[in-house]
Amino acid sequence: MTDEILRLGLAALLGLTLGFFYDLLRPPRRRVGAIAGALLDLTYALTAGAGCFFFAMSAGNGRMGLWELVCVLLGLLGYWQLFSPAVLGSWEGLLRKGWSIIRFCKKRLKKSGVFVKKYFQNLSK
Repeated sequence: MTDEILRLGLAALLGLTLGFFYDLLRPPRRRVGAIAGALLDLTYALTAGAGCFFFAMSAGNGRMGLWELVCVLLGLLGYWQLFSPAVLGSWEGLLRKGWSIIRFCKKRLKKSGVFVKKYFQNLSK
């Protein structure tokens, strides 16, 4: 009985992990085009499939029953209800700040490049 409860708990933990990974991929999916978004979806699907496969091979002795799949789904839905709003909001804010820092550095490097180019052209004359 303890072994089954442990497997169901691990399945729910797998669902929580898959929900967290989905939240990590959600903001970039909104910013990129359709092809890159499809590639991110494919990445998530392959990761979820591999996670379920490795779970079945290790915790389920090579098989994954219906109860384990239900617990994965419950873990995923529980993550979306309990943790997703906080994680997604802070992750989007962090990405927004990161992109603004990258844009700022890119502008400064471009201006520096233009200055250096003009300086060395005038220097050679």
